Amino acid sequence: MNSLPKTITRQHRGCNLNPGPSAPESSTLTTPSHRCRVLTWYSDKTVKLWKLSERTKRPEGLNLKDDAGLERDPTSITSLRVPTFVPTDAMVEASPRRVYANAHAYHINSLSVNSDEETFISADDLRVNLWHLAFSNQSFSILDSSACSS
Repeated sequence: MNSLPKTITRQHRGCNLNPGPSAPESSTLTTPSHRCRVLTWYSDKTVKLWKLSERTKRPEGLNLKDDAGLERDPTSITSLRVPTFVPTDAMVEASPRRVYANAHAYHINSLSVNSDEETFISADDLRVNLWHLAFSNQSFSILDSSACSS
């Protein structure tokens, strides 16, 4: 997975990874603890962490699904098949992993992954927050100018 395609489209559990006008920036990082490539994506007031994986094989010969992918009636199965993996064109899949929310009152306008690739900074018009990838429910406030403006 040396180079990512320019567009990654994947619908997963109601989440859409299409950039659109409200997701202006993304950044990728590879960490030893995750052993995969992840994508940090911000949209409006939240930051989302997506796991990117490349698939080069697909299963074939499943017992409960026919070759078209439709489910088969379990009562009509007379013998069991051993599924095999066949080579296919490489495709990138994105799966949502974490959502970092509730720390910004305004739309996020900047996101930067730090050099340790374990933390990142998000900023809106009044706040700058420091996040750790492992903890999506807490952040450290680096700068909060909303207290000065009131």
